[in-house]
Amino acid sequence: MTKGRLYLDAAQNIELENETSYVREMEMTLDMGETPRQNGVVMQFFQDFSVYGVDEAIVYAEGYEKQGMFKKGTIAKVKDIRKKLPSV
Repeated sequence: MTKGRLYLDAAQNIELENETSYVREMEMTLDMGETPRQNGVVMQFFQDFSVYGVDEAIVYAEGYEKQGMFKKGTIAKVKDIRKKLPSV
């Protein structure tokens, strides 16, 4: 783990310890914000979260939103959820 980045596995472990479900809340928010015929962008978000960390995944997702792959406002909601997750 790179210092300062929160990766998916670490976030899930923190959530197990704290009995929270913010990662799941992100997933549900992204699922509801995904536009028709854009299968895979939610999976790509979580792949990016796993490899690059949550903040980088959000940056990539902002680009997907600009391209119309997520409904406008979806990533703003994800950013609000991100604030609930700890930084490392």
